[in-house]
Amino acid sequence: MKIGIIQASSQANKNQLIYSAVKKYAPKDSEIINFGCTPDEKYSYSYIDISILVGILLASEAVDFIVTGCSSGQGMMLACNSMPGVICGYAPTPKDAYLFVQINNGNAISLPLGEDYTWTGKENLDRTIEALFSEPFGQGYPKSEAARKLEDTKKLKEIRRDGQISMQELLSKLDSSLLETIRKKQDVVQYVAKYGKGTRFGSVFKSDGYIEEELTSAQIDALRQIQATLEIENMKLSKFGIEEMAKMLKGEISREEYQKELKERYLTNGKH
Repeated sequence: MKIGIIQASSQANKNQLIYSAVKKYAPKDSEIINFGCTPDEKYSYSYIDISILVGILLASEAVDFIVTGCSSGQGMMLACNSMPGVICGYAPTPKDAYLFVQINNGNAISLPLGEDYTWTGKENLDRTIEALFSEPFGQGYPKSEAARKLEDTKKLKEIRRDGQISMQELLSKLDSSLLETIRKKQDVVQYVAKYGKGTRFGSVFKSDGYIEEELTSAQIDALRQIQATLEIENMKLSKFGIEEMAKMLKGEISREEYQKELKERYLTNGKH
């Protein structure tokens, strides 16, 4: 089993606790991949951003199961359950974790991690992860009703599958600002590109270089419109031209300085 760990940036200080607990209790043949979010990451990700990445990790089959969380744990659970193909449980206690994987046999679990919410300490987290992986998933509970419980779980998964669009379709409908944010999570992007076996997301993760400039969505749209207009006239900007235009849009240089830079570069090597 490939187990991915990824929680919201608001609880980055709990990442190592989660990773250590999963590593301690996961089945011996499991591979555990820690996608953060950690305190030293450059960008911050909300539970909405993380839920989209959870959906991509599972739809691509890059991982089999996700351990996630946010301050309350409930927001992440709801957001993940909005993703096609994701069945995410909420586990504030060891019993909740155990019942979810035995009865509902989902592919993600959300933990409450916020100090001012329902976080009840490292010991409870440790025991919750222990209960989560204490037995193989999907055996049913209680044992006397296991067959009925598992049949209901099968029906639920079929209903969800029939009632949802694909992950690719969902991504095509998302606001561009959300896509720009998830593309910045390069450890996930690279892992899915390398190990994904299911749905492919190459076009979703494709970047035109503007993300690295740390522009707002409006500035990125302006850049793309300018470049599209130039291409109609058979003119293309080099990476230098894009970087300088980004500086202009952010107010770091004036339009006159931008034009001067391009002119000097063109006179030097004939390229913008």
